[in-house]
Amino acid sequence: MTVLEIKKDIINQIQVVDDELILEEVNRILHLPTNQKEIFEFNNDQINILNERAIRAANGNFVTDEQSELDLDKWLK
Repeated sequence: MTVLEIKKDIINQIQVVDDELILEEVNRILHLPTNQKEIFEFNNDQINILNERAIRAANGNFVTDEQSELDLDKWLK
């Protein structure tokens, strides 16, 4: 979809929506700053944790999304 097509689609969708919560959320999103980039900097502890986890993952010590979903289903029963 081109930018123009997306804009037209959004306008068409907004014209038929009567749900106030949806319209408020769309309005909130449309008023987010678009040209401002926030740079997040990790502290040393966070960097160390990320490095540890990267090493674990590289060594095959991780849980797949599929396995975590199965585990979660089991725990919630």
